[in-house]
Amino acid sequence: MAITLKESEEIQLVSVRCLGYIRLPLNLSKDIPNKDKYAFKDKPLGPSLPTDSMLLWYSPNFPIHLSSERVREGLVKMFLPFFLPPSIKGGLYEISHFVEVSVLNKCSFEMKVKRIPLFITYSNPALPILFAPAIGDGYEQFDYNAHPLTQSTPHGQRAASWEVLELLRTRDSRRISTSGIFKSRRNFRISFNHQHATEIIFQGEWVSKFGTELLSVEDGSTISVTFRFLQTEVFVREIIVRVIRIESITDRDEQFEACVFESVPPTLITSCVEEQTIIVPIPPQLTPSFRSDLVCLDYRLDFQIRATSKDEEKSFLDPVIWSLPLDLVVSDPPDYPCQPFPALQFGSVPKLHEDDDETQSSASYTVRSLTEHEAEIEAVMAAALVHPGGMKFNIYSSSNS
Repeated sequence: MAITLKESEEIQLVSVRCLGYIRLPLNLSKDIPNKDKYAFKDKPLGPSLPTDSMLLWYSPNFPIHLSSERVREGLVKMFLPFFLPPSIKGGLYEISHFVEVSVLNKCSFEMKVKRIPLFITYSNPALPILFAPAIGDGYEQFDYNAHPLTQSTPHGQRAASWEVLELLRTRDSRRISTSGIFKSRRNFRISFNHQHATEIIFQGEWVSKFGTELLSVEDGSTISVTFRFLQTEVFVREIIVRVIRIESITDRDEQFEACVFESVPPTLITSCVEEQTIIVPIPPQLTPSFRSDLVCLDYRLDFQIRATSKDEEKSFLDPVIWSLPLDLVVSDPPDYPCQPFPALQFGSVPKLHEDDDETQSSASYTVRSLTEHEAEIEAVMAAALVHPGGMKFNIYSSSNS
């Protein structure tokens, strides 16, 4: 994150901190077993949170002193803590993460705060998700530039312990099996009162999790489903496919289901059709599947099939709904580097973030030497303008608001 001040702004202090919280229904949060272990210890005077929320993690303030006239730019590098749950705004619970940028103007006694949402995805299936104990307490002065494994904080110790256990588990699992994921073709027969209707065929990766085998799919990908109508005893007339997201509380009966995709029913299938293929798109940027000691998130495919008997072709039988559990994972990142404009320590063109058009047009495009810190700031500013996922925003003083 790069912070740049305009020449007209008089800023005394800029600080950055991060936080995350989960919101649960009040009737459920009151009855959570061992609720004390989810309590955030030593909560500092900090952000105003919803009354039905529990704080998950909280970092200390990272101050950027810009009081000097010569210092008009700052750079913050942060490693996100391990074990964070992914972001989701669901119907049963909500998990939110933020970066807070606070600005204190000169001759002012009130901090102006800009809260920027973070969309965190869970990309390492081997990494556990922890809701307790909470990460950070607002006072742990861990180094933002240091990898979590090297931090001498409770979170750093948990990260190092997990890495050791993971290395041992990986070493032992290699002796048994080289991979827990494999591609294969699976066939499933669908019947109406023991009368064969169709055969559903999938080709993909299957993973063994939670005591069952799941079809593994990536967000933004597609699933090719083939229906075979051979030697059927009833005529299939309509097939509707839905992608269902299931939110639940661990060891509780309450759950919330939401349809994130529903196919358009195709033309009525006739008795002469032998095979038909439907492409099911998985919406992008969905929160991946996960299980934890507090909440769970699962997905499944629902197939609603309607058919008629051969004797009475105009009379529809009761619809059959068949479900296939899914394991939704984060798609691989695109093939572009994290910094499309690498930092050039020995020279650069004039700054790309100048707001004055006249200054840009009259600027001399001779190479100017930069320090490593200045070059990194230039790279971040350039990436915010053109890099997918980058963002540029302004915080205005009270006179301009």
